[in-house]
Amino acid sequence: MEASQPDTKNPIWIARETLKHLATQRIAPTPDQYQAIYYQIAGIKPPKHDVSDSLANNLLAMLRTLSLPQAANRYVVDINLAVGNENWPTVAQLVGQLIQLQASPNQQLERPWEELLLMLWDARGKASDDHTRRDELAYTVALFAGQPEKLNHELNTLITHWLNKPHEIEVFDNENPPVEIMPVNSTIQENCSQTECSWQQWQVLVVNTLRDGLIPRLTSHQHWIDEIEFIIQAIEAIEQPENIDWIQKRLRQCWIHMALRIDQEQRLIDGLLSVLALFVEHLSLPSDLDPWVTHQLDNIRRNLAKPLTLHRIYDAESILKELVYQQGLLQHTLTEAQQTLKAMISVFLERLGVVTEATGEFQHKIDHYTERVHQTSQAVDFKSLLEELMEDTRHMQLDMLRARDELVKTQQQADAAQQRVNELRQQLRQVSEHNRDDRLTGALSHRALVETFSAEQSHMSQSGKPLCLALLDVDNLSELNAQLGRQAGDDTLTGLVQVIKTVIREGDSVIRYGSEEFLILLPNTPLSTATDLLRRLQRELTKRFFMNNNKRLLITFSAGVTRCLSEESREQALDRADYAVFLARKQGKNQVAVVEAPEIPVN
Repeated sequence: MEASQPDTKNPIWIARETLKHLATQRIAPTPDQYQAIYYQIAGIKPPKHDVSDSLANNLLAMLRTLSLPQAANRYVVDINLAVGNENWPTVAQLVGQLIQLQASPNQQLERPWEELLLMLWDARGKASDDHTRRDELAYTVALFAGQPEKLNHELNTLITHWLNKPHEIEVFDNENPPVEIMPVNSTIQENCSQTECSWQQWQVLVVNTLRDGLIPRLTSHQHWIDEIEFIIQAIEAIEQPENIDWIQKRLRQCWIHMALRIDQEQRLIDGLLSVLALFVEHLSLPSDLDPWVTHQLDNIRRNLAKPLTLHRIYDAESILKELVYQQGLLQHTLTEAQQTLKAMISVFLERLGVVTEATGEFQHKIDHYTERVHQTSQAVDFKSLLEELMEDTRHMQLDMLRARDELVKTQQQADAAQQRVNELRQQLRQVSEHNRDDRLTGALSHRALVETFSAEQSHMSQSGKPLCLALLDVDNLSELNAQLGRQAGDDTLTGLVQVIKTVIREGDSVIRYGSEEFLILLPNTPLSTATDLLRRLQRELTKRFFMNNNKRLLITFSAGVTRCLSEESREQALDRADYAVFLARKQGKNQVAVVEAPEIPVN
């Protein structure tokens, strides 16, 4: 049987023969090799390569062989990226800039960069100067970012001016002594000499710092997160430390924009505080304001006058909630008092009209009797006229007495309503001063935190047994309120407290700390036991579902646990627990993190 002739025009046959040829000749199956053999078997000429592509590849190969200064490395990186994107106008522009850089004579830096950085650290001034100096530094860096020698000269001039400028000596108090800071360069050199740190280790350090230290603080600024992620990817792609100049420039620009934005946010916070202070001042204006309300407004004003902290925000929130609650209780009684007053005024006007009408009618009768007196001459007629006059006078007197009695009765009702208002206000003041429970959840209120913590800390000092503090932050409560309404969120918090009370021991305390945060004080409890209790509480919550309109809701929380010290303040322990919550949230939802107390108590 005669063999069939190969179909040299069939692409499938050509492709199969190409693969066979690559296999028999043991040629690497690269795209270029496959393309060359494919065209050879097909008997056609391969297309000519793009001249610009060949030129760019030859140019890159030539640049890699040159001995370039450090300032030129970023141009090589940018040229490589532009070639990969086939952005030929940019390639031409970058090559021209590189040629100009090579043609210009090398200038000697006025001062080494490491020495300049140390001078910059030494030149930091008082807090009152920081804002001005930061602006001057940001302006200088932004203006001369592309000119290293010029930037070096301008920074040297600026820092020298700062160092020579006379300034007052700062006085530190005993509670906040100055902290000695080791020179950055010496620390780095010492560590490097001991561990022989490599460029790859520094890469990991910088990437972790940006990813774990900076990005979590930029959750409301997605464009900054994208920028930092891009810089992280670029750092991870660099193989030699000489190629980091353009990343330094990108980071400098990012820091400048970030500093300006942070300054704007600080001004926004200051503006909101000013608005709140004006609002509180406006509430304090009425001269007949209840003394207890005036005292609470003074407390809010004092909290706003101090440096703003999370604890003071919670204090102000607690006071405002108390004011709102008392206003709600008083509103019903005040409404009753107003209705009674309106009724008294209505009765008064009604009786006044009756009296006026009766008086007018009586006056008309008096005039009629006067006219009859002038016309009467008989004694019998005078007697009859006098009897009629006496009868009308008695009716007039009865009307006046009835009006008086009704006005007195209404006045007594108004006085009784006012008395009820005064008594209720007094009772509310007494209950508020002694009330320790949060009315919504049944946990201890924020007002009870100071007393409870002080008592447990004192007991810890006397007994020597450990005291642990756990801070719980409910996961996704804001989203729950937005989707199902505020009432669903309130029911969730109430249900959470009920479960907490079934898990904790007698003598432990659960306190509502913020809108969606709770504190648990655990006396006579080691840190490991406190951690186990929190994890047991998490397991208990996973077994329970809370119902809302026939929908099952699962509650989870992120928690931080720490051990309290006898010498530290309440705020220091809370700050440590709050940091533990931050670490728990970094691990994901429904996690527990532990932060150990320092070995030496903070004074």
